[in-house]
Amino acid sequence: MKMKKPKFWDTTKNNNLKFLLIPFSLIFDLIVFIRKKFSTPKKFSIKTICIGNIYLGGTGKTPLSIELLKLIKSEDIINKYKPVIIKKNYKNQIDEINLLKKKVNSVIVEKNRVNALEKAEREGYNLAILDDGLQDYSFYKNIKIVCFNDKLIGNTLTLPAGPLRENITSVKDYDIVLINTLDNKPKKDFEKILKSFNPNISIFYSIYKPDENKLDLLRGKKINAFAGIGNPENFFQCC
Repeated sequence: MKMKKPKFWDTTKNNNLKFLLIPFSLIFDLIVFIRKKFSTPKKFSIKTICIGNIYLGGTGKTPLSIELLKLIKSEDIINKYKPVIIKKNYKNQIDEINLLKKKVNSVIVEKNRVNALEKAEREGYNLAILDDGLQDYSFYKNIKIVCFNDKLIGNTLTLPAGPLRENITSVKDYDIVLINTLDNKPKKDFEKILKSFNPNISIFYSIYKPDENKLDLLRGKKINAFAGIGNPENFFQCC
């Protein structure tokens, strides 16, 4: 059975169920704190770029992982780096795994990210791009990129009272923020929040845009649109 995202996750308006769940969010915060505090990340010779999110669901991690690998391969630095994308094997993310394998030929899928990194080293890779994994404290990350979409941080609360996988204060540990939007308008208030926790964090924007070549094939036709991504609202707005 799939859980449907509660509407109160994306609004700061009062909601009785949200208030009832806040104690559980506090327990969740404590568990995250303990895991982070007492974990010993394993270091590898392979360099790691971890792309993740704080807001639960689709924020553009997989497309960014694909584009970053393509960019590295297209530049002269390909002689220095042999990159691979690493994806944890979740049964409910088969579509993302298939997308990665279709778009790039350098993909390692394992149930355990440490095992995946060890396999990457054995196969001669020296740069790993991890599609998700910011909340996995079992391995060291050289660069940490956190993605947001137009929902930003929703009602600001962690699971289950809100949509956040960890408190927004965690951005103090990250290097880069990528905000995926439909309108490409700067989120100045949100930028101030991010900078208040991490003055040195780099903030970039990207915009969701349909592939014009493929769009031409659909012009003037009646179509049914469906999406299986984490947060499909942007997809339907693009349509």
